[in-house]
Amino acid sequence: MTPLYTLPAIYDPSTKTGLTESFAIAKYLDEKYPEKLILVPKGTKVLRKAHVNAMRAIMEPIWQFMLPNTNWDLNERSEA
Repeated sequence: MTPLYTLPAIYDPSTKTGLTESFAIAKYLDEKYPEKLILVPKGTKVLRKAHVNAMRAIMEPIWQFMLPNTNWDLNERSEA
């Protein structure tokens, strides 16, 4: 688990494993439960990296405008 307490998060009681972050969860589920629906298709690493890089290029310039507004929507207890 991350000390930042981020969501999404899962806990797998069969392996006593806790995880956060969407991609890490998807990879874990694919590795531990291969008989189920595969979430991250094999052979897509380069495509996923290109997608992440493209999203960063778009999102990073606007974080400065989005993040300061986050506390305005939190209740008092969550702001602490």
